[in-house]
Amino acid sequence: MTSPCEDIQTLRKRLERLEHGHQRQRLFGLFAFLAIGVVFLMGQAGRGNIPEVIEAQRFIVKDASGKSIAALGADRDGAPLLVLMNSDGHLAAALDVTVHKKPTLTLYDRDGKGRVVLAVDSDGSPALAMNDKTGTPRIGLAVATQGSGGLVLYGDRNAARASLGLGTDWSPYLVFLDDNGNVRTALGQAEALPPALTKTFRLTDYSMVLLNAKGEMLWSAPQKVATPSPTPVKPAAKGKTKSAAGRR
Repeated sequence: MTSPCEDIQTLRKRLERLEHGHQRQRLFGLFAFLAIGVVFLMGQAGRGNIPEVIEAQRFIVKDASGKSIAALGADRDGAPLLVLMNSDGHLAAALDVTVHKKPTLTLYDRDGKGRVVLAVDSDGSPALAMNDKTGTPRIGLAVATQGSGGLVLYGDRNAARASLGLGTDWSPYLVFLDDNGNVRTALGQAEALPPALTKTFRLTDYSMVLLNAKGEMLWSAPQKVATPSPTPVKPAAKGKTKSAAGRR
């Protein structure tokens, strides 16, 4: 069983590979691909003689004005690549299969920034990343190798700030993190929450906990008691929700 923190890191690494693994190199390759032109070899076909197979290294589609609007061929690594342009002549979409056998669909805005990236990783796990106008990931959705999945939301420093998903044992969780990646709020089934929480605060079944920057409990529901200290702590009065750790 893995914890949400581990699941978040796994999903984040998968999404970062998805967005940044080949983005800059591919952008250059896509435009170079369109600029090279078409190498098209086809025998003379008489009227009514339709060839069964047409072979070429590249196909370029142009509109009535002669502007290139689509291209199909292979990139510099020999991987298949389909490129679509918008009416302004800017890159709009690209579908390719990398040398690592990972099919990837990228949708671009008018400034050439990849805004949506959909791919299937080499292990067969799908992932989706949605980026802001700078090309920085803001929302990520991925499925782990074991089959569980999660949604990750990123902050202004490209750090994961929230995650909603299922652990590898199919237990649900919701986690909020601070700028430093520390869990500050956790809600879910105890089996899916970080082991440090469940062991330190003896969480069972479904729980919700609020922590400070040092990882100390501020509040919990249902009420939990932190790891016993050498100094005896009086039990909390009935009806109160703060833990002993939170009152110190």
